[in-house]
Amino acid sequence: MKPTFCKIIKEEIIKNEKPKPCCVDAFLAAAVYSVGAISIENGIATTELRLNPQLVAFTKELLDKKRIEYRFIDGKKPCFVLENCEKLLRELEVAGDYNGYMDLVEGIGEKYKNNECCARSLLKGLFIYGGSVKIPYISELDSQVKGGYHLEIVTGSLFLALDAQELFAEFGFDAKTRSRSGTQLLYFKSSDEIGDILIFFGATRGMLDLENSRILRSMRANVNRQSNCVNANITRAVEASQEQIIAINCIIKAGKLNEFDETSQKLAQTRLENPEATLDELVELMNKVLSKSAIYHRLKRIIQKVDEIDASNT
Repeated sequence: MKPTFCKIIKEEIIKNEKPKPCCVDAFLAAAVYSVGAISIENGIATTELRLNPQLVAFTKELLDKKRIEYRFIDGKKPCFVLENCEKLLRELEVAGDYNGYMDLVEGIGEKYKNNECCARSLLKGLFIYGGSVKIPYISELDSQVKGGYHLEIVTGSLFLALDAQELFAEFGFDAKTRSRSGTQLLYFKSSDEIGDILIFFGATRGMLDLENSRILRSMRANVNRQSNCVNANITRAVEASQEQIIAINCIIKAGKLNEFDETSQKLAQTRLENPEATLDELVELMNKVLSKSAIYHRLKRIIQKVDEIDASNT
């Protein structure tokens, strides 16, 4: 079965993640916040982390880095059992001592709020352990757009949701909050903001898939209205324009557009503003400064630049 977009995104984040020692605590705290079941009896704490199978190896690596002893229970819902984990919960600022008794801390620990890399890691962790994302897809049978854009993170409490909302705001993201079935969650609906969040999480490839979805959604709708055009030619034009627009957006996100000459930069902007335009129409839109052949080769160079950016990031 083909993996979901959400699973692909989480796998990309985990694959690219190399947390600093301080950020290991942030990811483990996010795991406890999202999937942890904590019991405290007579000052002795036990924590169970019930996980999606794709998160087992990553979580094991985090626990091993902290040299935490655990029991692992395999199954459809794998579980790490951490016994006598009072010290760990205090270090993670998930629990603290109040009037001589150990109790859970409401909201996110201060050490994550005061450190940018740890704040970023905590938000990533909240997503991979308790979040989901979906984008529209195109039906192969009828070319109709299905679904909408949505990213959400389920949290265990209102205090945690509000603290996470403030952390997102510090990075420039406007998360909304609401309750559902007794749980609190953060969510985003804007495809632009979801794309920026995927980059923030380190899922660059996922962002390109989202851009692909957006372009397909827009261009398929336009294509369906142009009933007087030959379907084969439209499809080729759509696919070529789609590839060019994805490449231009990727270069803009990477801050590399200024490496092109002024004419190529104007051509890139013209293509973004006119996604349905043919090469002949682009010649007219560029006031005939470039020939059809020149436009083709400049757009081809823009696409090649994306491969150079990807190669430099690996």
